[in-house]
Amino acid sequence: NNLTGAWYGTEFGKWSDWGRTLLETMRAGTGAVVPAFAGYPLRIAKQVVTTMIAASKGDLLDRRRDLKSFVLNREEVAKPGQIRLTGYLCPSRAGRTTGVAVAMKPGHEPHVLIEFALQPFGYVLTLAGEPYDARPIDLGRFTTYGYREHRTIDLPHLPVLPTHEPFPGDYRTKDEIRRDAIENMLGEDGHADPHTEARRIFAADEGPAFFKAHGEEW
Repeated sequence: NNLTGAWYGTEFGKWSDWGRTLLETMRAGTGAVVPAFAGYPLRIAKQVVTTMIAASKGDLLDRRRDLKSFVLNREEVAKPGQIRLTGYLCPSRAGRTTGVAVAMKPGHEPHVLIEFALQPFGYVLTLAGEPYDARPIDLGRFTTYGYREHRTIDLPHLPVLPTHEPFPGDYRTKDEIRRDAIENMLGEDGHADPHTEARRIFAADEGPAFFKAHGEEW
């Protein structure tokens, strides 16, 4: 939306530049310290929610009509807990956009969410249930500040989570994905203990040969 883009886009751009600086500094491994971000948290949150609404093709607003006025009225703030937004640093070039999705895990309540990740940040908006991965940190407080409220934002525990797969909430590294693939193939082969054997194969650096034997690319 051009209107919300004009209101929030500049601040969101500054926030994204800060995130890229964080990623580049971590990759350089110099031990340098990146100063905390100073800006307008509400404007960042509104741009994130606007992007999620656009990516969901209307499904998000069908579930949360309150988000429409939240993004269109720049002065509107959320009540504590009203918008359950979390975030992380996303190093993956591919990123991830889920639209409204449901994550399922045996023995747990379904987690209804929308996730949007594009380097350098990923965001999760929880609509129902609880996230299965607690590493993304709470950004919900961003939605409770005033439009003109300038804050210094220190996020010392902001995790770096890859998004190699399209599945919502899946932050496995490439090696973890390969190890799980080995376990699945062993299970299909009828192995008695695919979990333990997959970890042995991976630890022994036998993974590439195993993949090749099964007609798969490493």
